[in-house]
Order: sequence, then C-alpha cells, then structure tokens
Amino acid sequence: MIEQVKVNFTQIPNRIIDDKEVSDKAKVVYIKMRRCGTDWAFSIRGLAKQLGKSSGSVAHALRELEEKGYIERFQTRDRNSRFSRMEYRVFNDPHTDTSHTEESHTQDLNGKEHYDNNTIGINTIHNTDYLTVDMRAFERFFNRHLMPSEKEIWERWKHEKVDSRLIKIAVEDNEYRMDRLTLEHVDATLKGWAKEGIMTPVDANNTILEAKYLNTKYKMGADPRSIAVVDCIGAGDLRQWKDALIREHKEKDPMIKSDAFCCPIDVFKYLPKDVLLALITLYEANHDNERLAAAKETLTELWEV
Repeated sequence: MIEQVKVNFTQIPNRIIDDKEVSDKAKVVYIKMRRCGTDWAFSIRGLAKQLGKSSGSVAHALRELEEKGYIERFQTRDRNSRFSRMEYRVFNDPHTDTSHTEESHTQDLNGKEHYDNNTIGINTIHNTDYLTVDMRAFERFFNRHLMPSEKEIWERWKHEKVDSRLIKIAVEDNEYRMDRLTLEHVDATLKGWAKEGIMTPVDANNTILEAKYLNTKYKMGADPRSIAVVDCIGAGDLRQWKDALIREHKEKDPMIKSDAFCCPIDVFKYLPKDVLLALITLYEANHDNERLAAAKETLTELWEV
C-alpha cells in the first residue's frame, strides 16, 4: 500500500515522469525546480549545490529540458538595455511555439488548474542577479534579514552603480570559501579587486581560479590526503585549457579546431571575448548545439554584447 501524501508535497505532471526521452538526471532537476517554486532566487550553482551535482551536470540537464520543451529560458535586459538576469519558465507539458496562440490547460505550483487563452501557465524563476531585483533577493539567498551595516553597503553599491555581475561572482566566491557569508565579506572582495584593477567578470573569474589553485596546492602539500587534491587538479586543468586555447587562437594554431571540442565547458568563463567568439564560430560550423548554447550563455553573462 502506498501512503497518501496530504501535506508538504510537490505536484509533478505525469507527462514528464512517463517521458522516456528525458533522462533521469533532467527529471531530477525539473522536480527540484518545481519544488523550489516561484520565489526561489535561482542559480545553476545553487541548484547544483542542493542536488549534490556539478554545475556542468545541472547546466546539461537544463539544456535537455529546454530542448524537450519542458522549460524555456530567456535573457532579460535592464533599464539601460544591457543584458540582465536569466529567467526560466517551467511548463507542465512540452512547449511549442504555436502553443502561445492556443487555449492551454495548465497547473501552477499550488495545484490550481486554470485556462489561459494567451500564454502557457508558467513559473518564473529568477537568476541570482541581485541588483536587478531588490534587497529581498539577497535576503532569500542568505535565508535571513540583512543587518543594518549590510543595508548601507547595498545602498552604496546602488549609488556607485557597481557591476551586478561582479557582485554575483564575489558572492559565489565568498560562499565557496566561508561558512558565514555577509555583505561585508563580499564588499571586501570587491574593494580588493578594484585596488588590483580587476574590473571585468572574466578578470574576476581568472583571479579566483588562480587563488583557488594556489591555495589548494598549498593545502595538498600540507596534507597529501586532503580533499584539496581534487580542487587543485580541477583548477590546474582549467588553467591549462585556458592557456592552450588563448595561445592557439593568438598563433592561429589549427589545434584549436580539435581542442575546442575536447575542452571542459567550465573553461568558457575564463576566456577573453575574442577567443570565446572564435569557439562559437567553430561550434556553429560543426553543429555542436550543446557547446554552442553554453558558449553563448557565457558570452551574454560575462560580456556586454
């Protein structure tokens, strides 16, 4: 006998459960998205952390769900027409372009059924692009109220028009390094970067990568059995791939035509814009849709295009 669940449950459409063309990994990500609901400040890294998966694995699952029509993502723009947060729409049934003009039967996260003649019923989950939302987005992310000193930092960031992409990277870096995360920690990171002349998201990512490599290398030397070995190898691999792709692009080395299809997708966020554009051209020419989508997503997140 199966016990009936009456409270604290999440409704999942039978369609995706029975869909044999959707991988189990993608179904788990879909279920988690439905579980988190419309108020969750969504980020791939945060979802990966909750599921105990890698960011690359979650990103791959999201692309699969998008290809199958169970989610739709689109880039929003801020008041200055610059690329802002990424929004996700989660559908009960596979979505097609013609569905917008047809009457569709949908069900929201609370289980309420309704009919809409204009659009598919959606659940919009926001990317963690804090300054484009409001202070409550930070509080949801931290799962607590901001302290008065943190609110002052927030207001200063707004007044100084600090790049929200740098804030996002600084938050993620401090979350990785610290048990107790505050805006004071994030602000200190941003000030340190400014002092060193680090003003772009790619420069910030590369600074973090180098620091992570050197730090974990030191820990590994202190204790060869440390978990830092894994981090050090991962950071070292990314540094090697980054350097190789930059060199091959600069020297017009034909090796880039093969390395572009072997390199880890995570290396994209460390590459200069011209190298990333060159990879996009290769992926388009060879119809590598998975890498093409990931490279384009990185381009819109890290560069003003």
